[in-house]
Amino acid sequence: MKQINPLITILLLLTFLSCAPLEIKQEEIDPWLISISGNQQAEINVEGIWHDPDSLTAKGFIFTGWGKGHIYQDGNKLSGAIGSYNVRGIVSVKTVFLVFYSGGSVYYTARMEMVEKGVLEGQYFDADDREQKAGYPTKLLIK
Repeated sequence: MKQINPLITILLLLTFLSCAPLEIKQEEIDPWLISISGNQQAEINVEGIWHDPDSLTAKGFIFTGWGKGHIYQDGNKLSGAIGSYNVRGIVSVKTVFLVFYSGGSVYYTARMEMVEKGVLEGQYFDADDREQKAGYPTKLLIK
């Protein structure tokens, strides 16, 4: 039987680990949101059904984008689900900060502004980018 090259095994392991979600306890989400956002009063209401205009879906599966979901707002606190992720967040003045998580693991965070009524634009970040330095463009539209 042919042996597997140890270098290939190490590279596969490193690839898997780099794609793994950030393990974060649920009780750590809210303190991080308060810290990153400044936790000021909300000047906008983002409650509603939102969707990613670039999502490609088929038979309930999301192939690209966030998909659609409902965001609930209570004061400046946000909760809900978008696509296959649960979301928690804060609206601080006119900026929306979201955490996308599933099964106790954080996968992404986002920082967005309401550029016009029913349009949130900004950036999303990998879970390990806690300072939100290296983002990717994202957009959500209200239905």
